[in-house]
Amino acid sequence: MRWSFVHDKELKTWIWLAIERSTRQIVGFATGDRGTYCGQMLWESMPTIYQQNAIFYTDAWAVYDELIPAGRRRQQAGGTAHIE
Repeated sequence: MRWSFVHDKELKTWIWLAIERSTRQIVGFATGDRGTYCGQMLWESMPTIYQQNAIFYTDAWAVYDELIPAGRRRQQAGGTAHIE
């Protein structure tokens, strides 16, 4: 996730991206706050094949625990480097 603002730093908008690691193709995105609702928007923006089969490399943000099925989420140093 990245954040940006337009005109007012107090009104941050987070950019959620999901990329395919081998191709670096963006396969899902959402914008908004850092809450569960925007995380769900990101999840729903991804093709079903990713939702059902992919391994997800994330940071430790708690929302991911709510959205990504158990056993398919990994926290790994450098795992989010392409997005960051």
